[in-house]
Amino acid sequence: MEIPIPRKHPELRLDPIEFLILLKLKSKSYELKELTESIKKDFEGTLELTNDEVFKRLENLRTNGFVSLETKGLLSKKNYFLLTEKGENKLKEEIKYFEQDIKIFNKFYSVVLGLMNQNFPKMVEEIRKMMEYSVSSIQQTLNNLTKPVRDSIINVLSTLLKEKTN
Repeated sequence: MEIPIPRKHPELRLDPIEFLILLKLKSKSYELKELTESIKKDFEGTLELTNDEVFKRLENLRTNGFVSLETKGLLSKKNYFLLTEKGENKLKEEIKYFEQDIKIFNKFYSVVLGLMNQNFPKMVEEIRKMMEYSVSSIQQTLNNLTKPVRDSIINVLSTLLKEKTN
C-alpha cells in the first residue's frame, strides 16, 4: 500500500526546494539519492534534507507533470527524474517570481543593513545624549526649586511610577 502524498495544485508557487529541483533537472536527469546529495553539497551543511523529503517533492512535481520518471540501466536499473516541457514552462514562470523576490529582498536587506550599520548606532547615540541632557536639565531644575516644592514633585513622580508598574 502506497503512502498518499498530498498533491499541490500546479498553479501554486513552488517551494524553494521544488524550485531548486527543477533548476537542477534542467541541466541533467538525476537519480533520487544523487539529487539529494547534490542539493546537500550546494548548501554545505546549512540545509539538511533526506531522500524522503526530496522524494515527496519529486512526486508532487511528477503528479503535476513538471517531472517525469525514466528507468535506465540494463543490469542495475535505476529511476531517473527528468524535467518535462511543462516543468520548463513552470520553471520560467517561477524564475520571473524569483527575480521579483530578489529585488524585494535586496531592497529590504539594504534598508535593514543601512539602519543597523549607519543610522541605528547614530540614533542610539543621539537618544543617549538627549536622555543625559534631559536628566541633567531635570536635576538642575529640581535643585533650583525650594525644598517643599521639590519634595512635592518627587512624591507625585513616585506615585505615578508606582501606578505605572502596577
